Amino acid sequence: MDGGAEQGDPEQYGGSPAAVAEEARYLFREGMLRVARATGTAEREWLREAIDALSDTVP
Repeated sequence: MDGGAEQGDPEQYGGSPAAVAEEARYLFREGMLRVARATGTAEREWLREAIDALSDTVP
């Protein structure tokens, strides 16, 4: 790589040390659960809005 940064070099990622596999497993699991929760909340909100909009158009 250019600039002397080797793969896995913390400088390549803003100076943060890389997560080890044992920690990453829980880190990514937590992230996926957080994304799933937020997605579910957003989908339910959108569905309510869509049903309300469709209900308004029914004579």
